[in-house]
Amino acid sequence: MGMPNGEMDPWADRIVATRFRYIQVSAYYDQRTDVPAARLPDLPANPLGAWIAAKQPKIWPQPITADQVAVAAICLPTFATAIERVAPAGAVAAGATAGPDLVFDRRGPGWLVTESDGAVATAQFWELLRATH
Repeated sequence: MGMPNGEMDPWADRIVATRFRYIQVSAYYDQRTDVPAARLPDLPANPLGAWIAAKQPKIWPQPITADQVAVAAICLPTFATAIERVAPAGAVAAGATAGPDLVFDRRGPGWLVTESDGAVATAQFWELLRATH
């Protein structure tokens, strides 16, 4: 439960990991494939299309920055291609800079998505965009 976001509040991570059932997605994809420059003309001619076109050159090149993976993992049945059950390993020390380490545990409260299919997310993204015409 580290970057991105897990480092922001290690104690909150510990509470979630020990008291709740949760899904952690640690399977990112190259989000630049969602709207490559060559597909900008395919965007809908409406405010949403204009907003996405303006945002496209600002997409970070690091796959780790893809915040949409959690939504895709829950909403798109074939996006998550590898999932493991996990549990927290040990306590979070005072001054920790990340949440607890997770270990594979077939009875653990968490589901850890370790692999994903970015093409599934991209296809759904474009299907939804076409619906806004």
